[in-house]
Amino acid sequence: MNASASPFRAIAGPVRGADHRSVSGLDRRTVPQRAAGATEGTDMRSTRRNAAAGAAYAFGSLVAALVHLAPPAPANVSDFTIATGASLGGYGTDCRYRASVPVNSDDTVIFYDEDSGSFAPQFAVPVDGVARAVWTPTARGTHVLHALQRHADGPDSELTVTLSVGMGIHFQDLDACLVVRQ
Repeated sequence: MNASASPFRAIAGPVRGADHRSVSGLDRRTVPQRAAGATEGTDMRSTRRNAAAGAAYAFGSLVAALVHLAPPAPANVSDFTIATGASLGGYGTDCRYRASVPVNSDDTVIFYDEDSGSFAPQFAVPVDGVARAVWTPTARGTHVLHALQRHADGPDSELTVTLSVGMGIHFQDLDACLVVRQ
């Protein structure tokens, strides 16, 4: 077959800028010359070294991705405060007190009174890291108040406060309370 009849030569043509030489016994076919300094065969030590380096890189990338994607540690209710505000004499029935709970997640905080009393709202969404509600005790005696935060990806956190409630006189216009008897 002559050079002008070769379909490969007609389509591709010679490669410009490449260093080619003719290989004996393969008329008119060319192959790239070996790069300067190249040796015959493969150095097994460098192959193993490259494979080990690649495996270490892949492992490191996997660990970094897992650390980045790991869920955050469950948040905790860190403090539970019932502010007396303008009340005199402690906590009294039918008076309103502000409850606040600092948290480090956006999970809803559930407030409840084991005894006679209510929280509004009972289910409080934290704003700026604090869940707030208003507590109104309706009976005298000991009240055990709870602030509970449930976590989908970890254990729940809860704090309790035990308070003594006496008879209160609520002055609505002043939003104040006078506790007469414990």
